[in-house]
Amino acid sequence: MVMDRLTDEIRQESPWTMMFADDILICSESREQVEVSLEKWRYALESRGMKVSRSKTEYMCVNEREGSRMAPLSGSSDKELCCLCCTSGPISMNCRLDRKGYVQGEMIQIIAEFENASSRTLVPRATLVQTQTFYTYSRLSKRCVPKNLVKVEGTPVMPYRSGVWGNQMLQIPANIPLTISNCQILEVDYFLMVSLCIPNGTNLSVIFPLIMCSIPVCRPPA
Repeated sequence: MVMDRLTDEIRQESPWTMMFADDILICSESREQVEVSLEKWRYALESRGMKVSRSKTEYMCVNEREGSRMAPLSGSSDKELCCLCCTSGPISMNCRLDRKGYVQGEMIQIIAEFENASSRTLVPRATLVQTQTFYTYSRLSKRCVPKNLVKVEGTPVMPYRSGVWGNQMLQIPANIPLTISNCQILEVDYFLMVSLCIPNGTNLSVIFPLIMCSIPVCRPPA
């Protein structure tokens, strides 16, 4: 109650400002805005005989630079399939995404071409994967927890045929956390895995790292 009263004129609604015992969490859309808010808190508390420790202040960024988020992504992969002692034929895939950065609830547009010169029926699939990596404070050990969030499957590619994803859409869940890349004890990363699923074999895959942002990423008009 005392802290609420002392900081009433500068405290914002959750989640922009949160207090935990003797710690303060300040959130904003840029580091510059966080600096301004921190100075307001420092002045308000120090003018009342309290102190904000600069040496213990830590920053956590949940987005990367705009240029990185807007960068288009492409990848390809191929392999030879075997049937007993005979070569069944090569399979290949070429995939593209128009950018790297997305927000929760947005649709990812996937463009891909699949070539199947084998005797097997292949199923194209796209999976959005989240990985949470937990570190000890010294970062000497870690634990990685992957989680498949959502997937979509396309029309099977028959033997000796080709297939195309001209406008395959995959919706990002609306309630997932943002990308966290520079926290001391936690990292949250995302990637999209586009695969050709091979019966009784190892899938052929292309992996795209993604950034989950707080602000929509839009390309400027040409």
